[in-house]
Amino acid sequence: MIYLKVNDTQYPLSTTLGTAAALEKEHKLPLPEMFAKISESQIGLLIDVLACGHKRSGEDADEAAFRAAILEGDLDYHALENETMRFVAQLLFSGTSKEQGEKVDASGLFNENAKNLLRGLLGLPTVHVQPTQTASPETT
Repeated sequence: MIYLKVNDTQYPLSTTLGTAAALEKEHKLPLPEMFAKISESQIGLLIDVLACGHKRSGEDADEAAFRAAILEGDLDYHALENETMRFVAQLLFSGTSKEQGEKVDASGLFNENAKNLLRGLLGLPTVHVQPTQTASPETT
């Protein structure tokens, strides 16, 4: 369980495998693909993702009030996008910080830049990624 802060209220979001399955079923996308597409998503879809987690938390899960709080609260677009990414990252990699780090490192689903993004969202230290060099075309 993680919490989304809107104004002065902390809203619980369920981070169980059941929540992940419900999101995949609702959006017809595997969770890693959903994570990759968050930055291309509209506000309504971002709220839908968070609302699924809130509804499944079982704690004061008034979905209409939750949605209204997000729309009328102190989150801007960037914060909404970041919180949605943080939520999906928690669904992808559960456990202690050490376990999450090991799972991210072992994941073959993401490149190193995406793994660093995930590490940051999970509160883990990032690793230095060596930029790839591209060969310049030879001139004749």
